[in-house]
Amino acid sequence: MFRETLGAAAVVLVLWPVAGFSAGKLSAPEPPSRERYVKYSYQVVLPENMRKALKAHSPAFRIFGIEDYDEEFKKSVPLTFSSTACYSAVFTDLNGDGRADAVVYGEADLWIEHRSAKGIAKEEYFLALAVLSEGTTGYRVVQVFRGIAYRPVQKGLTVLGAGTAVDDWDYTTLDVKDNDIGLIVAENLSVFRWQGKGETPEFRSLPPVKAASYRRREK
Repeated sequence: MFRETLGAAAVVLVLWPVAGFSAGKLSAPEPPSRERYVKYSYQVVLPENMRKALKAHSPAFRIFGIEDYDEEFKKSVPLTFSSTACYSAVFTDLNGDGRADAVVYGEADLWIEHRSAKGIAKEEYFLALAVLSEGTTGYRVVQVFRGIAYRPVQKGLTVLGAGTAVDDWDYTTLDVKDNDIGLIVAENLSVFRWQGKGETPEFRSLPPVKAASYRRREK
């Protein structure tokens, strides 16, 4: 097990050998792919007060684990381990108070009714929730987005840095800011920006962009 921490919050990477292979084979001159030799998982560790705030907001909420993800998605978006990011959780200071905030992606047994040609139907939705620091020890939970549930999961979170990307609709250039939250959806990237000022602080949804067009600005 390998673990890095950000205060009391962390993403924990768990590695274990696949049966039938020895660790010594990893040092071969031209080893096969890593996933043939090593399986991996991760655990999202939240501070107690973050967990309490999340539980109070949505008692049924469960953060997705790597086992929930589609195999093709994992191949197309390889997991790059960091103590502050994985497919279903990212940690960053969204509100600028010097304390780590979290955005987590998962299921909450959320079903919403809608009208269709066949009458009233219910569909399940997945949620991304931000757990934002408030005061010296408190937290509050704000919805980042919700989307119709598809299993296995085919969307993942990322934290973006200041840069540019190309709008997927009209091909204009979009300015990306530090700590914008990205949602990887196939070849596209949905971008959400925390608007912490005003009467109703919320996450603003920006136009979707081509993931390959995103360029981080050099500092």
